[in-house]
Amino acid sequence: MAEEGRNPLEFDAVVRRFAESAEALANVRNQLQVLTELREAEERANASLQDTAGQVARFASEAANILKGLEEAQAKVAEVLKIGADLLDGTELKGIAETVKASSQSISGVDSRVDILDSKITELISIVGALQTTMGQDMDGLNQKIESVHADVKTPIIVKRLWGGTVRRDATKDS
Repeated sequence: MAEEGRNPLEFDAVVRRFAESAEALANVRNQLQVLTELREAEERANASLQDTAGQVARFASEAANILKGLEEAQAKVAEVLKIGADLLDGTELKGIAETVKASSQSISGVDSRVDILDSKITELISIVGALQTTMGQDMDGLNQKIESVHADVKTPIIVKRLWGGTVRRDATKDS
């Protein structure tokens, strides 16, 4: 600015004014440099925020998928717990126990029938053995009788037995 009582066109004043203008321009340049750096920092921060926003969006999407899977898993766990509660309640165990009891009774019934059949088979085997023995003895006796009758038929002794007559002993020797 112009000093009081001095001519603004003096050389020193002009030089001073140029120096002040240069200083003001340097200040403006420094301020512009600071503003440029701030703008660049703002752009970097904005890019970082956009990248972070994209990552947050991907994370939110993945979290939503995970939550959906967790909900499905929770539903399955609830179903399993209900089945377990029913088992502990005895509804299914009672049915299983009744089935096992009925099967056990059925098996014991079969076991007793098998025991009865086994004893009857043993009895039948002994009866068959006795019959074989008796039949063998009877067959031996019958064979002896048949041989005796056969021998009698060959000799006149049978005639004597049948008609009560006398038989010559010589005739028995002829046969």
